[in-house]
Amino acid sequence: MCNHVFYGLMHLLATEGKQRRGGFVHIPHTSEMPRAVKGQVPSLPVDASAKGLRVVLSTALAHESDIAVAAGATH
Repeated sequence: MCNHVFYGLMHLLATEGKQRRGGFVHIPHTSEMPRAVKGQVPSLPVDASAKGLRVVLSTALAHESDIAVAAGATH
């Protein structure tokens, strides 16, 4: 489902004719979810996920363009 949402968004942005940026942030299970409590899936406390999302959003808003690199490479 994550890939479907991401690629659907990327297709929409590429074909709608407007210059916009988009992306996808996967949010893990919360630490309180039953499968996380049992150690079956990766998890984060809600406050840690919220802090991470604030960093992502503030960084995206602070920059008008993205780095143009292939396959996510940064150097």
